[in-house]
Amino acid sequence: MNAMRFPVKDYDLAATLASGQAFRWRLLDGVWEGVVGKRWVRLSFERNSIGVSTAIPAESWSWLEDYLQTAVDLSAVIASFPDDVPMCESVAACHGLRLLKQEPWECLASFILSSTKQIVQIQQIVELLCVRYGERVLMPEGRGPVYAFPTAERLAQCTEAELRESKMGFRARYLLAAAQAVASGRLDLESLRKMSCAEARECSSSIFPNDVPRLSGWQNLRLHILGPTAGMRSSTFSTTCARNLGEKERRRNETGAGSIIHSRGVQCIACS
Repeated sequence: MNAMRFPVKDYDLAATLASGQAFRWRLLDGVWEGVVGKRWVRLSFERNSIGVSTAIPAESWSWLEDYLQTAVDLSAVIASFPDDVPMCESVAACHGLRLLKQEPWECLASFILSSTKQIVQIQQIVELLCVRYGERVLMPEGRGPVYAFPTAERLAQCTEAELRESKMGFRARYLLAAAQAVASGRLDLESLRKMSCAEARECSSSIFPNDVPRLSGWQNLRLHILGPTAGMRSSTFSTTCARNLGEKERRRNETGAGSIIHSRGVQCIACS
């Protein structure tokens, strides 16, 4: 195997990989194993460094540094956040938790599959999808097979019924629509990076014929990050509420550092 170690600062590897933003990572005997692109990767954390092992020789590790966002200055990101009690409490509770820079198609597809599901259930759906339609990746000798996340082109060839066999239920319709849009070029995921937030939202939402998947979000994020709980109901966000909340978040963080919104069970806060 190929191995190296990244020096890091203010990085909580366990919190980042188990937070529900990516679903290919498993903790086995104290180390994390997962798939990034078409590479099997093993990660371990020790003091201020992340140990890395791969089965494929790597001339450069920039692809993994980019994925883990190890070069991001977390203190600068935090300094851009609003200085209010809910945000400060959230930063203190989740210090070191990072946003992974995932491959756009896998990120979009995983988000669609996450609707109204718990993390363990999403992991199971994603794993079934990879085994059925993903490309087998190189593993260390003696290890069982592991598969990459299936491409949009591969999933676009499936029927909704075939996708439902991976236990995704009603989400199959939306995943198939997204795969067909990406595979045909109607939705260029890379171009979204160059658009404004509103333009990207409109473009990505247009791939669904009648409606969009219910918004999900990180299951373990406390609702109080959004503010007082008064006026909240148990219903799912409407598209209008989601759009208003997204615009509020954009204004709160013009630097692009990003923030995480838990959209389940919130009503009126976004529109107030």
